[in-house]
Amino acid sequence: MARNKEFDKDKALAAAIGVFREHGFEGTSTNMLVRAMGIGRQSLYDTYGDKWRLYCHAVERYSDMETKAHIEMLLGQPRAVDGLRAMIDRVVAQAGMALDLRVRPNAARTCRPAPGRRAPPDGRGRGANSGRTG
Repeated sequence: MARNKEFDKDKALAAAIGVFREHGFEGTSTNMLVRAMGIGRQSLYDTYGDKWRLYCHAVERYSDMETKAHIEMLLGQPRAVDGLRAMIDRVVAQAGMALDLRVRPNAARTCRPAPGRRAPPDGRGRGANSGRTG
């Protein structure tokens, strides 16, 4: 009987975000993901369902982190204009880092169904239907 391996889902998802940011959805292979995440292929499928659903989790996590960081910049200054300046400076710095990482434009796609796929019933990529057609 195979033993279930435990892994840190937060660290694994952070690693997946990095791969998707650098290569985009289409440029990222499952092998690249499991290598970066430090998990086996079966653990990826058992935990996230498939690459598309992992991508949707990654986009959601990335969006949450960025929103929180923007709010912290906005609220972290005594004057509103200084908060805006701090937030914009952060965005510019992040964009510069992204260019340094050679992020491709398709890395920031929204979580829409991939070509040839339909959205799961709940519309968020997490429904019982994995979105596979045929």
